[in-house]
Amino acid sequence: MEQVKIAYQFADGHVEELEVEPEIANAIKEMESDEYRNNRRETRRHESMSAMDFEGELFIDPRTDLELSAIQRMDQERFGRAFRMLSTQQQELLYALYFKSPPFSQAEYAAKHGIRETSVKQSAWRSRCLLKKILEEL
Repeated sequence: MEQVKIAYQFADGHVEELEVEPEIANAIKEMESDEYRNNRRETRRHESMSAMDFEGELFIDPRTDLELSAIQRMDQERFGRAFRMLSTQQQELLYALYFKSPPFSQAEYAAKHGIRETSVKQSAWRSRCLLKKILEEL
């Protein structure tokens, strides 16, 4: 009987070319077509989670405390408004000492700007006090 060559992919992923009878080749082709149509039918109205964008807030962790998240976001916005009310010099000082990564020490900041360390310490204290006062008023 006549043999037909087919490429057959095994379950472990490797592919081999086999010689089989025409009826078997047709049955394998039909099974592959059925599997393709079934997969297409099952997935055509579904969107793969791996294809979705996980950035932002498309998906929310069910363990997240939404109220706490909202409060933190409002606090961040309020802090940003208060911080922008400080003078440019005060903003730069507080940013360098507390928010920059890695932060400057007071001695490093003083050396960089050619001023005394005690001046930096007093300016930082005054800036923090003013920021606190602004936050209390907002």
